Amino acid sequence: MSTFVARPPAFVARLPAPYWRVPDAQGVYLPAGDPARRVVRSAFGAVLFAAALFETFAVVTTQVRPLRAHSPWQNDPYDTVVSFTVFFVPLVCGLCLVRVQLFRRGLPLEIFRVRDLLRACAVVLGLIGITLVTDWTSVVLRADRATWTRATLLLAGMLAVTSCAAAAAGIALSWASRQPSLAGRDVPRSSVDWAGDLVAVADRLTRRLGPLGPAAGQVSRWLRTGVLDGRWGARRHPLWWAGGAAVAFGSLLAVAAAREEGFSPVLPLFLSVGACGMFAFLVTGGAFLGIVRGATPSSGGRRRLIDAMVATCASVPVALALRDSLWWIVGSTGDRAGLGQLAMLLTVLGGAVFLVVLAVETALAVHARRVTLSP
Repeated sequence: MSTFVARPPAFVARLPAPYWRVPDAQGVYLPAGDPARRVVRSAFGAVLFAAALFETFAVVTTQVRPLRAHSPWQNDPYDTVVSFTVFFVPLVCGLCLVRVQLFRRGLPLEIFRVRDLLRACAVVLGLIGITLVTDWTSVVLRADRATWTRATLLLAGMLAVTSCAAAAAGIALSWASRQPSLAGRDVPRSSVDWAGDLVAVADRLTRRLGPLGPAAGQVSRWLRTGVLDGRWGARRHPLWWAGGAAVAFGSLLAVAAAREEGFSPVLPLFLSVGACGMFAFLVTGGAFLGIVRGATPSSGGRRRLIDAMVATCASVPVALALRDSLWWIVGSTGDRAGLGQLAMLLTVLGGAVFLVVLAVETALAVHARRVTLSP
C-alpha cells in the first residue's frame, strides 16, 4: 500500500543521471503509477493557465492605453504592485517549466523535487493573489472615479474572470499538496537546486542538436563548471549574481522608459527602484524555493546584514508606491515635491529600515551561530 520507494528500480539506475538521480541525497520517490502524479499534473496545469490569464490581464490593462485610462488601478499605490508581479510571475513559471522537463512519465519522481514544484506554484498564486487583491481594493475604494466608463466594467469583468481562475488553481494546488504520497515526514532535503536543473535540461537538449551538439555541450559544461560551480560561480557567490541580475533588470526598465519617454533625469530612478525590487525578490524567493543552494550558508552577523539589506531593497518600491502619504518625512507635499525630494525620501526610509532590522535581529540574536560541544 505504500507509495514510497527507497530507491528506483534497477533498470532506472542504469539510465543517465540527472533524469532520476539526486546528488548527495538519499531520495524518496513516487512510483510511475502513483495517483498523486496525476493530481500534481492537473494542479500544475491549472496554475499555468491562471498565470497565463493573469499575464494577459496585466499586460492588456497596463499597456493598452484606451483601457488603462479608465482603470481604477492605473495609479500608485496600485500600479506599483502589478509593475513588479507582471515580471515575477513569468519568471517563476519559467523555473517550473524547466523542472518538469526532468519529469519522465515512466520513471519514479523524487518527492523533494515535486514538493519544490508545488511550492513554486504557491509562490506564483501568491503573487497573482496580491495583485488581484490590490486591484479589487482600488475598485472598492472607487479610485480615480472620475475616469470610469463602460470600459471600466469590462476591466472589472476581466478582473473577476482572472480571480476565478486563480481561485480554482488554488483549490487544485491545495488538493495536490495534501496527497498522502507527498505528505511523508521522513523525506530528506536534497542539495539539488533549480539552477542545476536548468543545466541538466540544457545537457538533455544538446543531444538533439545533431552537428551542433558538441559545441552546445561545451556551452553546457561551461554553465555547470563555470557559472554554477566555478570560483566565481553562482553557488559560491549567490548574492553577487542576484545583484547583477537585479541591476540588469533595472537597466532594462530604464531603457524601456527611455524609448517611450526619452532621456530624462528620472531614468536613474527607474533603474534603482527596479533593481531594488528584483534583488529583494530574488534573494527572498531564491531562499524560499532553493533556486541556488549556496556552498556556504550565511549565519551570524553576515546573515543579519543580508536580511537588513534585503528589507531595505524591499522598502524602496513600497515607499515609492505610498509616497503621497510619506512626503511629510522630508518636509514636503505632493504638489511641491520633485525628483530630489523623492530620492531623499527613498534614501531616508531605506536607511531607517536597514538600521531597524539590523538592530532588532542583533538584539534578538537572530541567525546566531550554533556551537556544537564535543562530548
